[in-house]
Order: sequence, then structure tokens, then C-alpha cells
Amino acid sequence: MKARTWALLLLPALLGACLDKDVLSRNYDVSKVQRIGVLTFDYGAHRPFGAEDIFAKHLLGRGYQVIERARLEAVMAEQKLSMTGILNPETAKSVGKVLGVDAILFGQVTSYMPERKELVMIESRSRREEPVFEKKRKPRADGTFIDVNEIIGKKEFVDTKQIPFMMPIEAEVGLAVKIVDVESGEVIWAGSDTSQGVNAPVSTEWIASHLVKSLSKKWKPRRS
Repeated sequence: MKARTWALLLLPALLGACLDKDVLSRNYDVSKVQRIGVLTFDYGAHRPFGAEDIFAKHLLGRGYQVIERARLEAVMAEQKLSMTGILNPETAKSVGKVLGVDAILFGQVTSYMPERKELVMIESRSRREEPVFEKKRKPRADGTFIDVNEIIGKKEFVDTKQIPFMMPIEAEVGLAVKIVDVESGEVIWAGSDTSQGVNAPVSTEWIASHLVKSLSKKWKPRRS
């Protein structure tokens, strides 16, 4: 087979790899993960918009066992645990037992532009026609003449005006998520994507749907 033919056959696979939005650790035995906890995402300076709940919903929809976030955070507060404590190898194992999970999904808002409206000026054009007259002298029956305006054609006019319009601009959300083994602190899976939608939750729905769907193809959820 010619080299060019091989290149054409490999191109779709290469493009698919380049466009992959998530990756699963090849060295990790995912079969030992049964329960996943989803903690509140890091929104930075942005106002929260429920991204963690949307991801939890899609994980449940794909068959993963998800522990209620409020329960996890209540236990963390009771045990005075921080994110650092969860990922600390010296304490992670005991933390996992306390929380009742095998792994935790963390998320971070990497970019966020809320939906808004911007004033733009739209140019409106309208055309109109007016008759063109020419004055001509025409004879009367009595031999005298009269001046008459006679239509000899048409003239076109284009009227242009600026009309203000409030244009809606969609929200844009960028998210980075990872699932971490509670016992070892090892990153099991990581993904990121950016999407636009009428608002932040709609944008997040698209990201969560696609990332979790991709995850489920690589990692079949364990059934108890």
C-alpha cells in the first residue's frame, strides 16, 4: 500500500486524538472505584451556577454511583477537612473512609463570560421611486398652446437610517474537571472543554454531557 494511502487512512484517527477533550489514566485500575463524590467547583471570582450538580446528574445518568455533595461537605466540615487534606497521601486513605467514597470529582471554572446584551446599530435601507416630469408645450384646438408636465421616466431614491438594536450575546463557560483517587491522590481522569449557550447552566450541560459520555466509553461504571 502506498504511503499516501496509509496517510489518508490514519488521518481520521490522528484528528480524533487531537480533538479528544479528556484522558483516562492507563495505569489505574478503575474497577476498584465504586463510589464517586462530587465537590463544589472552584468558581474563582465568578458567581456559582451549579456546575457540580450538573456533572453529578450526568454521572448518575451514565450509571456511576454518586454520593450526595451536601453529605460529603457536611462530613468534611465536621471532620475539619480541607481540599489539601483530601489530597494529602498521609491522610487521604482515612479521609476516603470517613467520606465513604473511592474517588472525588473536582472542577474548576477556567473561563466565564455571562450572557449579556450589546447595543448595535443596524443599517436600514428603503427604496422609493418618484416620477420624472418634463414640461412640454401642446397645441389647443383654438390654435393656442398650453404647458403640460409629462412623465418621461422614474427616479429611484435610497433612504438609509441607523436603527438601535439590543443584540443578545450567549454565555461562554470553560471548565476543567478531574477525578482523583482518594486513597492515593492519583488523578484517574481529567477533561476540559468550553461551550456557549443562552446562559452558564446551559453551557455547562453541553460540557458535562460530552465529557461524561466520553468517560463512560473509556470507563464502564461498576455495578454493585
